Amino acid sequence: MRTLKEAWWQYGAAVIAIVLAAVAARNLGEPATGPWWKHFFGTISLAAAPLVIAGGLVVRRRRRRIGSLMLAVGVMPGVAALALFWWPPFLLFGLFSLAVMVSAFVDADKRAMTVPAPVHGPNE
Repeated sequence: MRTLKEAWWQYGAAVIAIVLAAVAARNLGEPATGPWWKHFFGTISLAAAPLVIAGGLVVRRRRRRIGSLMLAVGVMPGVAALALFWWPPFLLFGLFSLAVMVSAFVDADKRAMTVPAPVHGPNE
């Protein structure tokens, strides 16, 4: 239970990645309503976001700050839902994405500030 409390945002990032991948798959099946390049780049950014989130979760095990930055970039389409759409489901998804991004950085800074205790050998 403690792991879930400390790393809720990692599970949240996985949920965001799944939602963004589903939206990207849905966009691939729809015809472009505007210029083709807007549809193309929008779909590519939605499809790349889950890959960046997954990469950030993997990289974060060894390099916390770089992994957190990758997570922040990956959840940006979710945060954009907060800025662009005020329909309640999008608003909630955007707020959740923002909370995941902030929590990843807070966790990275918290763990970076901890200093391991000195190890004393038998001769000291």
